[in-house]
Amino acid sequence: SFSFVRVSASTGADTYLDTLSTSNIQPIGLIPWLDSDGDGLSDVWEQQYFGNLTAANPTADLDGDGLTNLQESVRNTNPNDPVSKNGTIFADVNQGSDTYKGWLASIVDDLGPKKTVLGAVGATITGDTIQMAPGTYTGVLVQPGTKNLILRANGTVTWSGN
Repeated sequence: SFSFVRVSASTGADTYLDTLSTSNIQPIGLIPWLDSDGDGLSDVWEQQYFGNLTAANPTADLDGDGLTNLQESVRNTNPNDPVSKNGTIFADVNQGSDTYKGWLASIVDDLGPKKTVLGAVGATITGDTIQMAPGTYTGVLVQPGTKNLILRANGTVTWSGN
């Protein structure tokens, strides 16, 4: 079930916020992607969390959360905080492709949205959010297996299938 919280009524129209959105979930892939030292880690991310471009080892897992520094960089999470590992994967039935990584809501190289919810599930870890763009999705809705995921609709999302 979903619950909503009234957050504003200042303009004559009430604004409601889905209580799931109040959790501390960070978007994936919204850090500018430049990797000047070729280690696979975003320069902006390395500067933010390590203070320079050479201190971070892409295969290390400093906070012990099961994600390497490379995975943390891609997900735009804090490599020093084991609680900050969850992010958002984007799905867009109209302009997405399951060959994309799903890290961005718009198409930028191969970082754009997944086309199907099932494709998005494959790019998640437990606790992630799948943000669905408006449209009619078909096929199998979701088979997360042992993953606990949050599905959020951005606008009107309909389903046709099983």
